[in-house]
Amino acid sequence: MSECCGAAGVTRRVVIPSQLVLNHEKDETWMLGAGLTLQPGAPLGLPTGGTELIESLPGAADGSQIPVGFTLCAVDTTAGAVEGVVLTEGELNYNELNLDAAWTKDLLKERLAQNRGLYVTEPVWAGATP
Repeated sequence: MSECCGAAGVTRRVVIPSQLVLNHEKDETWMLGAGLTLQPGAPLGLPTGGTELIESLPGAADGSQIPVGFTLCAVDTTAGAVEGVVLTEGELNYNELNLDAAWTKDLLKERLAQNRGLYVTEPVWAGATP
């Protein structure tokens, strides 16, 4: 969803369809660590002993290499940590994810298997791709 403004003092919510989330089971509000600029579909990890999610990168060795959630909207924490909604359980379209180049599909699936309730798949569409 995105916010848009109508007449003075009027805000309405507009649903913008996305093929990112195929099955939305659960989202949670988390603190997102400072210094992030991420697009929807970016994996987030929790460093061991940490309280703020950061970008999950496969080469990390601090616990954040195992994704615990994915961004549902663009994230910009360059000015400091912010609270954000993160998909923590559900199925995502692999083709719509915003991944660091070091991630491979097999590695992502392997790491997600160590977590609870997050899955990626490549949907097969009948006819033209939506």
